[in-house]
Amino acid sequence: MTTSLFRMGLLALACITLAASAHAIDEAWTTEKFNELKDRWDTLVDVPVSVEGRITSLSKNSMRLARCSLPFLMKEEDSRQVSSGKSVIVRGTIRKERDTDKLQFEVSKVTVIPGDGEKYRLRAGEIRAGEAQPWYELAEWADARAAFFNDAELKVLADNARLRGLQTEARILNPRTPEGLETLAKKAREYKLDERFAMELQFEGAWLLVTTMLRDPQRDATSLGNTAARIARQFPGAEVPLTRWVPIDFQKVEVLSQYSQADDAERKLWHRRLFVVATAAELETRLTPDGRNGVELAEEWRLRLPERANESQSFLDKFDAFRLARLTTMTRDDLLSFAKDLDARKKADVATQAKRTWMNHRAELAIPQGGAGVVRMAENHRAVYGDDQGAIALLQNGWLKYPEDNTLKEAFQGLGYRLEGNRWVRGNPQEGMPVRTAAPLPELASGMTMEQVKTMLGLPPRRSRVVMASGPIEHWIYGEGGSRLILEFTTTPNQSPRLKAFYSTK
Repeated sequence: MTTSLFRMGLLALACITLAASAHAIDEAWTTEKFNELKDRWDTLVDVPVSVEGRITSLSKNSMRLARCSLPFLMKEEDSRQVSSGKSVIVRGTIRKERDTDKLQFEVSKVTVIPGDGEKYRLRAGEIRAGEAQPWYELAEWADARAAFFNDAELKVLADNARLRGLQTEARILNPRTPEGLETLAKKAREYKLDERFAMELQFEGAWLLVTTMLRDPQRDATSLGNTAARIARQFPGAEVPLTRWVPIDFQKVEVLSQYSQADDAERKLWHRRLFVVATAAELETRLTPDGRNGVELAEEWRLRLPERANESQSFLDKFDAFRLARLTTMTRDDLLSFAKDLDARKKADVATQAKRTWMNHRAELAIPQGGAGVVRMAENHRAVYGDDQGAIALLQNGWLKYPEDNTLKEAFQGLGYRLEGNRWVRGNPQEGMPVRTAAPLPELASGMTMEQVKTMLGLPPRRSRVVMASGPIEHWIYGEGGSRLILEFTTTPNQSPRLKAFYSTK
């Protein structure tokens, strides 16, 4: 019995001590804390207690605190000093009703204190710039109060405090790395804060990643490709082509401020722009130094970046340069395919130059081969330029240089030509095919310049030109069908083209 009384005495002493410590305004129990002691309220009877809370209802002689079941009895003059909705600290003692033994709180003094919203603003005003942790502590306090009182406005303030804390962390982040910004973005989402802020952090991280790689002279195509894929996954609109591409200097930090101020629709355009820049850099990095994979990359560029499709031409130009550098190793079929491709892309001048370079090289190879080389040159001339007349001229000149060459003879005979004197003619003279005239036309004379001939006959409707080791040979062809005049001009070193021979068909 003595032990029980001793324990009860200790418990009562502890309750008195707790009540005394809470008696000061700053150390009053919150309503939440007071509720946690509900099972021991009866041990606090007649003990001075201070409780902080919000008034939810008020009459002349009583009031209720939010989330507290205990009635608070007060004097009428005290009730006139407060109003419903106010935050207060009430001092008094817990009593038992005489007849029912129900507990009630007899108020001896009530003091109006700043509400939670005002407390929030006061605490927020004391936080120094560059400090993030106090904002998180303020958020925890506001969150707990909002949850207890079911206070939506205070919940908004709690979220705002966390946002301010994250904004501070982002502002003082050093070093400023994509990984650090991504961590903050993840933290914002865990806190369920404004998604726009999380996207700003994430966008800046991706922007840093891309621009850092763009500045790297040893940038890696795989890393750029992975970054572009990551942008496509994380940012809405990144894979939706733009209607028009406007060049943007993504190295400028102003991009970030423009993004932060953009609405959601405009931000999707920024997502696409960042994706395009990363993808373009990836494709450019994948281009081999010699340009041999230019065609494949040009096609991939057009598919992935349709808003910049015209820029794929640069890859084709690199591939053209690659092929031009290797013209001499091409087969004739390869050359014709290359020239056809160039013509289709409106690069006829390059196609012409490619043909000329290839033909000149083949001519150099053919010269030591005698008549067989001339035949091969004539075949190439016909196939490359589609000029039968020029090919025959090559054979005729080869015959003059290599008379009685069996390869040339067989070539002429295979084309239906016969030998007259030292020249080959097509078929019988009666067939109206080109033959050497027995005597020059009276108006023309060997050795005339092109300008003299042009003055006499005008410009020819058709011209053909071949390049021999001895120099260029050019044919001017007047007339159509069975009645034609063919003039042959040759060029010797240090002399302009001169008329060497002329033929007529009848």
